[in-house]
Amino acid sequence: MTNGLPALVPTTDAPVQLTVTPRMHRLAMASLNLYRLRLAHRSA
Repeated sequence: MTNGLPALVPTTDAPVQLTVTPRMHRLAMASLNLYRLRLAHRSA
């Protein structure tokens, strides 16, 4: 499930992104959880 994570958070900009955009990180995690729920509901 970690295919797109390195592209979203490059190693050079990781500290800056983590300090500046915790809100965006929360939104990304929420959307990822919704995506997993949809896949689980669709496969079930």
